[in-house]
Amino acid sequence: DILRIIFTGVSTPLTPHIAQQSVVISINNKNYVFDAGSRSTANFVSEGSLEAANIEAVFITHTHSDHIGSLGELILASWGRGRTSSLPVYGAGKEIQNVVDGFNLAYKPDRDHRTAHHGQEFFLPENGLLKAQDVERAKANIQKASSKQLEEVKLKEFKNLLSNL
Repeated sequence: DILRIIFTGVSTPLTPHIAQQSVVISINNKNYVFDAGSRSTANFVSEGSLEAANIEAVFITHTHSDHIGSLGELILASWGRGRTSSLPVYGAGKEIQNVVDGFNLAYKPDRDHRTAHHGQEFFLPENGLLKAQDVERAKANIQKASSKQLEEVKLKEFKNLLSNL
């Protein structure tokens, strides 16, 4: 297994000449992006060893501009390099849904143009979309699944105990 951590942005809005917050964790060429600050996508693409089509998910720590400013460019880079599904974006509650909806709306004319110009065999429109994923809901689903699995293990152990009596 190969694990790499690449900082594609480390700045704040007060230092506009440096790309803003973004870290990529790459595990066997599956890329997980944490925040997408302004100009960080350019660093991601120019880094050379990261493939934008292989972004598995984006995690937004909070919705300040220096953490989301390059989200639109990130989906375009991923989609333009062969993305085969919408891009999940994890964040907190209604805020992440609003951010994702806003970027999807803002980039709709671009998606429409590229699909019309190059054809759906190259640019399938739904693969150029961001898809909001509420972290709290995902966490609750994991906890629910874990509780169910724990109950199944307890039941199995109880049945085994009864069979040994």
